[in-house]
This record gives sequence, C-alpha cells and structure tokens, in this order.
Amino acid sequence: MIYILSDSYQPEYNVALEEYFFRKFRSEDKIFILWRNLASIIVGKHQNIIEELNYKYVREHSLPVVRRISGGGTVYHDLNNLNYTVIVNRDGAEAFDLRLLSQPLLNTLQSLGVKAELSERNDILIAGKKVCGNAQAYIRDRMMQHACLLFNADLEALSLALKRNDDLVSSRAKQSVRSEVDNISNYLGQNLCVEQFSDIILSNIKELYPDIREYKLTGEDNYNIEQLKAEKYDTWEWNYANSPLCHITRTKKFANSKFVIDMDINAYRIDNVKIKTESLDSANVQLLESSLRGCRYCREDITKVLNNLGLAMPINSLSDLFID
Repeated sequence: MIYILSDSYQPEYNVALEEYFFRKFRSEDKIFILWRNLASIIVGKHQNIIEELNYKYVREHSLPVVRRISGGGTVYHDLNNLNYTVIVNRDGAEAFDLRLLSQPLLNTLQSLGVKAELSERNDILIAGKKVCGNAQAYIRDRMMQHACLLFNADLEALSLALKRNDDLVSSRAKQSVRSEVDNISNYLGQNLCVEQFSDIILSNIKELYPDIREYKLTGEDNYNIEQLKAEKYDTWEWNYANSPLCHITRTKKFANSKFVIDMDINAYRIDNVKIKTESLDSANVQLLESSLRGCRYCREDITKVLNNLGLAMPINSLSDLFID
C-alpha cells in the first residue's frame, strides 16, 4: 500500500500520473494520490465539451481543458482545490465500496469539527451544499476513484467557467448535474491553508492504514508519465475530439442582420451546417456551408476558413456566428 504526493500543478501531467499508476502498478492493492492543479477545466470521459462550459470565458482566461478517463461531470480546479485519488483492487466477487473509500475525507472533516455527510451520489455535503464530488474508472477487477474537494476555491470563476451558453444543444452525452457548492474553509473554526488541510488528510490515511508508505517517482516513472501526457492529454484529439455527436442551433443578430445556424458537430468538427440569412445570396450561403464542413469547431480554425473566403459581411467578426 502506497501514497504519492504529486509536486506538479499541471492538470495534463496529473491526470496522466493517475492513469499511469492505475494501469501499471497493479501489484499495489491500494494507492492514494494527493494533487492540485492550476486553474483548469476537467471533463468526464463521455461528456460533450460544448454542453459543459462557457467557451468564451475559458478562452479569455486561457484555462486548459483536459478530459479524464473516468465518468462523472465537469469540474473546475484551481490551487485551492485538493484532489484525492484512491486506486484499489477487488478481491473476489464483492462490489467496490465507494462509501468506504471516502472515509479518510469524512474523518478529516470530523476531526476539524465539521459535520459532513455522503449524499446518495456519494458526494460530500456540508449543510446541504456540495464540497466534494467524485468519479470512477474501472479496469477489470481494479477501480480508480478520485474526488475534487473545494477547500477555498474561486467559486465565482467556477460559476462563470461552467456556465452553459444559450444555444440550443442536443446530444446523448452525459451532462453534469449542477449542484449548489461551497468551500470547506467556510465551515472551519480555525484558519487553515489547503496545504495544511492536505497534511491532515494524509495523517488520517496513515491512521487508517498504518502499513502505508510513501512512493517517490523514479526517473522511469516520470518519463512514462510525460510520454502519456504528450501522446494523450496534451492533444486536441483526446480532449476535444472525443466529444460525442451533437446538434447546435444558434441565432445571432448583428445590427440589421439575422443568422440562424444549424450545425451537427461530430468529433468536435462541423459535420454539417445549414445557414439562413438575408445578408448573403444563396450562392455565398452554399459556399460558406461547404467551406465549413470538416472544420474543427474552434475559433482559430473557423476564423481561418472565413477569412479565406473574403465575404463582405455586415458584422465585425464572422466567427462570432459560430462560436463564442
């Protein structure tokens, strides 16, 4: 039984670290990992990014968007969140006990005088507000559960980054369950920083599992994690193109012009698009539609396509028609 303290704040590195130990260290029957990320958006494996975040806010604040291998909903991370991962093997046919895996977190809150409880979804609640959500990934008789604890996070940034847009979007993707959230620090009777809170959690883990030992990453471990990061978590193909098929309807008004755009987005590319407007003749509408098919659904690529067409339009930014 081992625990790992990640010294990296890069979200792409930390999700790669999780997967590396999940897949490669099968001889360890229980692994705990504590880690923090710089401000970033972490989405579930089966989610559609278009439906989950405020793209304009995320772009303007240069927030990395990283897809993890577990299910569950989209979460906002920053350095005042603490992420807690437990990887376990299953003996025999017994089911994984998700509530038991949260016990070190509940013990920590109890030791600090905070009354917390597990919801039916195994989220941790304080005074009815969510302070910790979790998600799982499975490989045969092995499970990884990770939790994001809101210790003293920027809740305004969280709310703005995860605010859904006003477009009509439909898909079969798993959507996040929006809950009222709060910070753990608001319920403490003492001043603690997130590092001290992490130390207390680790002490409770050691108390529950006296034989646990710290594992220090080797050069080989770091090489393998960095390689996985580069090949998977740094790529547009993993983070964005894995978004399921969806349909978007956008209505935009610019001065006296109105555009109604219907798009099928498949693998985060414009698979089909229909445009209705009186600002362009039918030939230019067809040219615009055909030029956009196959284009990645991102501002940079759409802007490049539109600029190459050189259409005279009564608006400042053509790309605003398609993406915020």
